[in-house]
Amino acid sequence: MRARNIWAVYFSATGTTEKTVRTIAAAASRVLDAPWQSVSFTLPAEREEKLQFCTGDLVFVATPVYAGRVPNVLLPFLQEKVIGNGALAVPVVLYGNRNYDDALMELRNILTANHFACVAGAAFVGEH
Repeated sequence: MRARNIWAVYFSATGTTEKTVRTIAAAASRVLDAPWQSVSFTLPAEREEKLQFCTGDLVFVATPVYAGRVPNVLLPFLQEKVIGNGALAVPVVLYGNRNYDDALMELRNILTANHFACVAGAAFVGEH
């Protein structure tokens, strides 16, 4: 299946997660010859509306890792307002000073429960 749209969707308090996921999405865009765009959910106001995707979308969803997990403050938004509708997804986590423990698996599980088809995953070391 060829991606129609590529998305970089992220929480990035320091800018490192944003830079990483935007770089990944831009590279995927070149390889797959598909447009890409980004959506931040860093600020509380950015987490008020649902994000809905569809079949044909490739969505890179990125968060930092806090204490080996997806940050608790993001869980309600990710679990209730990020909807896949059959889109492909790649969970991406960034960690520093320790390992990412279960964060990548936790993000994958959330995306799968929200009707994304997770096709890969990535964990990167980044500035915290």
